[in-house]
Amino acid sequence: MEQRQFKVKIILIDIPTTIESIDWLFKTIKNTTVQNVVFKSNLQSIFSKSRDQIFILNLNSFSQEFLNELKEAIEKVELENLFISLSSDASKISSILSRLGIKRIYFYPEEEFVLRNDVSERVEQIKQEFESEIVKDNFQKKFEFNRLIGKSPKFIQCIEIAKRVASKSDATVLLLGETGTGKEMLAKAIHYNSERAEYPFIELNTSAISETLFESELFGYEKGAFTDAKNSKPGLLEIAEGGTAFLDEIGDLSLNLQVKLLRAIENKTFKRIGGVKDIKVDCRIIAATNQNLEKLIDEKKFRSDLYYRLKVISIHLPPLRERIEDIIPLAEHFIAVFNTKYGTKVEEISQSAKRILLQYTWPGNIRELSNVIERAVLLCDSKTISDKDIQVGLSSILSTMKKNLIEIKVEIDKAKIQNVTYDLVQEVLKLVDGNKSQAAKILGISRPSLLKILNHKN
Repeated sequence: MEQRQFKVKIILIDIPTTIESIDWLFKTIKNTTVQNVVFKSNLQSIFSKSRDQIFILNLNSFSQEFLNELKEAIEKVELENLFISLSSDASKISSILSRLGIKRIYFYPEEEFVLRNDVSERVEQIKQEFESEIVKDNFQKKFEFNRLIGKSPKFIQCIEIAKRVASKSDATVLLLGETGTGKEMLAKAIHYNSERAEYPFIELNTSAISETLFESELFGYEKGAFTDAKNSKPGLLEIAEGGTAFLDEIGDLSLNLQVKLLRAIENKTFKRIGGVKDIKVDCRIIAATNQNLEKLIDEKKFRSDLYYRLKVISIHLPPLRERIEDIIPLAEHFIAVFNTKYGTKVEEISQSAKRILLQYTWPGNIRELSNVIERAVLLCDSKTISDKDIQVGLSSILSTMKKNLIEIKVEIDKAKIQNVTYDLVQEVLKLVDGNKSQAAKILGISRPSLLKILNHKN
């Protein structure tokens, strides 16, 4: 998974012409270049802390002057990348080098292939580190704020708050919003754009597991704390040390666990189940919910002290129906994602398909949009997604509209016809492309009554 060419430079220092085969030996190692250097003075100028350079130093003599220089020079090199080649009778030199902390010492020619294999293994280790860093960098780049798609004012406001929280604060954060609005994505963006980015991001969904299991997962337990506790286990708060603990669906947390969580947040300490020792923890807490916590407080289902402790910074993510201008850019983003995933070559969305996407109210928000586009990409038989590829057709739009307008319809049934406003009729007409019969059906009134409302306003 190399995004740029990977090479390790092997620098051979003072390899005499009598053992030129050592040059050939290292040229057979993949992903390397070999350079011969004759040492005259200033070993420090040759050595480098660069991870991509391996140094093989040949020693046959060892003066005190050189020893002093070597002591200073090895501070400028990764000792894992320094290999020493000695003649067979240089055992005294070997012991001196060991006292300097140099472990990679080989006698030549007896151990030339051992030396070659160890250098080859080190090259492979560097390659794996290199690739691991690329994967990590690419993963973190996914959560850069400028990669979060949206230009609607409400969304931009959320991002601006999140940026400030990430860069300037360790405060607890409460993310509010309907299911599928991107609370987890924003939590990760806050984490990976903060000073805690190099430490773990640990996620726990409070609604997905039982109360007992949640407590053991969050706080951990000691050996013998319960029947199956054969060994001690650290909790997620411990694992998240230095990083971020993301507690999703916090509104489902029991009152008993709310007390324990509040204590852990306030004191930055907790006890494992069955433990007596306080464990200190330093991690940011980000909580999220799709519920109205203030309503839960009124119903005595959520503690007000925990609520105010969590909402030091609160961010409300708007539903997709309030981000109309973001629907098409998000859809185009998902097309690119699924093209990569499935090897498809969809390029665009037709105007009729865009119209359907914009008219739908997206009760499942961004998550639902992603699912709809994934299906469309898989079923599309051309480079353009058409309306027939979009599962959310007109019938789905009308069904959703009916669901959202049910309260309005009940009121219309109870009230006189003059109480139905002109503005409401116009909104419904927009959603059905001006079809008056369909609009009247949705509103639960006759077509003549609808015309009467329009004519009366005119």
